[in-house]
Amino acid sequence: MTARPKKTRTPYTPSADLVTALADLKTEEAAFETARQAARRAVADELRASGQSNARVAEHTPWTEETVRGIANEHGIPPRPKGGNPPTYKPSPEIAAAFAALTKAGKDYEEKRQATRKAVADDLRAAKVSHARVAEHTPWTEATVRSIAEEHGVPPLRKPTVRSIHD
Repeated sequence: MTARPKKTRTPYTPSADLVTALADLKTEEAAFETARQAARRAVADELRASGQSNARVAEHTPWTEETVRGIANEHGIPPRPKGGNPPTYKPSPEIAAAFAALTKAGKDYEEKRQATRKAVADDLRAAKVSHARVAEHTPWTEATVRSIAEEHGVPPLRKPTVRSIHD
């Protein structure tokens, strides 16, 4: 009995465009996380300085009251005592700036994410390797890479071998 020849995998090295896109994505991801943490600190500072309820501050943020409550707990800010009318609340310029920065960072991250997805599709199209091989070099799973390929119209490497039982 002869041994089957061992299958060799097609060598694959990500393109320079994909490597650059992945590095840019990682940078934007870090920038977004920094902006998110700054916004959380701004909310905590706002709660501490204004004496307003979590709900009142949450009305002026993209976050829910529960998220603001979590931030307050995280920063050791006790709930505002019940009763009495707190002063009229106007968000501080600091909290407005923090959320403007967070929004900008979110948009920048989304742009880089879309550019990276396009670079993945371009690599799949050019290198003619499996989704799994490309996924090894990205932060995404094989299934996500497959959906990126479908989204960008990259044809599969081979025809599907599974057919419907109804055909």
